[in-house]
Amino acid sequence: MNRFHFALESVAALRRHEEKQAFDRLVVAQGKAAEEQGRLNELIREWERLSLAEVSMKSLVAGDLELRRSWLKITETRVQEQGRRVRTAEAAVAKHRATWLLARRNLEALERLRELRYSAHCEAQARIEQKELDEIAQQTHLARTLLAKPADERV
Repeated sequence: MNRFHFALESVAALRRHEEKQAFDRLVVAQGKAAEEQGRLNELIREWERLSLAEVSMKSLVAGDLELRRSWLKITETRVQEQGRRVRTAEAAVAKHRATWLLARRNLEALERLRELRYSAHCEAQARIEQKELDEIAQQTHLARTLLAKPADERV
């Protein structure tokens, strides 16, 4: 039986490598997006804490109140900036996900082609083996037929 050889195996290996790299980049991008979201959540909690504290600060000296309001405004600006970073990170995740999905589809298409060719190879091998077995059976039948006839009828 002939061994199966997929002529595009080197292409398949390259596509597997590309798919793995794309997946690794996606994982890194997801990690960065999660970190950015975590920072945003921290800033939002700080802003909420300062906002709630401002309500109870009515009795503070005017200078302290202005200082706290300035800090609240700075925190609000930081929340907005961090929100932009989160959106940028999420866009990067979407881009990397699309790249990975494309690489995955390309790899799966090549793997399906390999499976089809392997099935065709197996079917061809089965036909060859069946043909050989049929020839052996025919030769055996012919030999038995000839041996079963008396010697004077064989000629």
